[in-house]
Amino acid sequence: MKDNSYAKVNESPKASQDFLIRKAKASDLDAIGDICLKTGFYGRDASHLFSQPEMIGRYCALPYYSFDRDFCLVLEKNREVAGYCIGTPSSNSFFEWMESCWLPELRIQYPKDSATKSLQEQQILDAIHSNAIPEPEPWHKDYPAHLHINLLPSAQGSGWGKKLICSMWQLLAAAGAAGVFLSIWKQNAGADGFYRAMGFQELGETETGRLFCKDLKDYNPSLVSSIS
Repeated sequence: MKDNSYAKVNESPKASQDFLIRKAKASDLDAIGDICLKTGFYGRDASHLFSQPEMIGRYCALPYYSFDRDFCLVLEKNREVAGYCIGTPSSNSFFEWMESCWLPELRIQYPKDSATKSLQEQQILDAIHSNAIPEPEPWHKDYPAHLHINLLPSAQGSGWGKKLICSMWQLLAAAGAAGVFLSIWKQNAGADGFYRAMGFQELGETETGRLFCKDLKDYNPSLVSSIS
C-alpha cells in the first residue's frame, strides 16, 4: 500500500507554530463545513444567503471525507482549522459513489420543494437533486482527479494556500492520477488568478464557470518546500 501521508513542508520555527498542514480528522468536519459556508459566495461569506447554512458544506465538502479521508487536508493556524483542500484521484468513482450513497440521504434532508433564501441556496438545492454523474468528456482520461480548496481570510495571502494545494498534488500523483481538474465560478476573479499562478491551464467553460487542469505526470514533490 502506498504511503499517502501529506507532504512535509520546511518552514521556519515561527511559521511552523502559526501554520500546519495535516490530514483532516472527524473532529474537523464542523470546521470544514463552516469554512465552506464562509467562502461560498464566490470566495466570500455566504452565511446570509442560506436559510439552512449546513447544506452547502454537506453537499460541497463533507462527502470527500466519507468517500476517502486520505485526500482531505486541512490548514491549521494556531490550532484552529483555517482552510482545507479536498479531492479524489478518481472523479468517476467519487461521483458514482456520491450519486448512489451520499445524495439519497441529502435528498430526504432537503426536499426539492424546500424554501430557499437566495439564488445560491437554490443552486445547491438543485445540485442535490440532479444526477451527480457528469457526462463523459474526452479530457477525463488525462485529468481524472479533481480538488477543491478554500481558505478563511486569516489564512489568505500567506503562501500557505500554495503549499496546501501542492501537498494535495503529491497525494494525487502518488495515487496514480495523471492530472487534476477543478472548476470555479466566473465571478471569482481572485481564484482565477490564483490557479493560473499555480500553473493550471484553462480547459474550457461551463454555463456558470471555468474549468482548469494541471498535468501531474511530471510533478516534482520538492515543489512543496520550494514554492514561495
